[in-house]
Amino acid sequence: MILRIRHLPVPDAILSQTVFVLDRGGILAYPTETVYGLGCDAFRADAVRNVFRLKGRERDKAFILLVRSAGTVSDIAKNVSSCAERLMKAFWPGPLTLVFESASGLPAHLKDRGGRVGVRVSPDPVCEAVLERFRRPLVSTSANPSGKDPARNAGKVLEYFGERVDLVLDHGKRTSAIPSTVLDVTGDLPVVLRKGPLSIETIRLTVGEVLEKASV
Repeated sequence: MILRIRHLPVPDAILSQTVFVLDRGGILAYPTETVYGLGCDAFRADAVRNVFRLKGRERDKAFILLVRSAGTVSDIAKNVSSCAERLMKAFWPGPLTLVFESASGLPAHLKDRGGRVGVRVSPDPVCEAVLERFRRPLVSTSANPSGKDPARNAGKVLEYFGERVDLVLDHGKRTSAIPSTVLDVTGDLPVVLRKGPLSIETIRLTVGEVLEKASV
């Protein structure tokens, strides 16, 4: 099913239908400020497994979680450093994913092999509205089979996945093809795990030294 969002704020009927799909373990494709994403209720292990299968992605690579605000991070992460707090204040909502130590009791399917979890807040108005209504984190991964270019419009999502996605929220074309910048903030200094729209130089102006991995 595809629902076209022709005006903002997102109509209540569309939000109700979206929550209905998510509550039942369905897979959602939705716009972010960078590319279109695939998601589901992060706490539904069966739904998360379905997203893995749809992407053709290895199970040891955990998905990013979208949350509605920085104030909800403590529900899924622990040992949030002062550096991480400065980054959240400066760049959230925005195309920055922060990787934290996962909170005690967080389901195993949300953590990577090191017990970490990646989190971000999107400024996209559709994302904001869905998360505000749903009130739980969403899995977030670019809408493409592994190895393919991320979808930048609803048509490309359908071309990739067809009816295997339960609901597509169409809010037009995204102008970027670059997923979010990813920083590991579990150590003394933030480490760049993936380069993206938010430059390392801009991050350094906020927090000082930032380490770069040779592979990013």
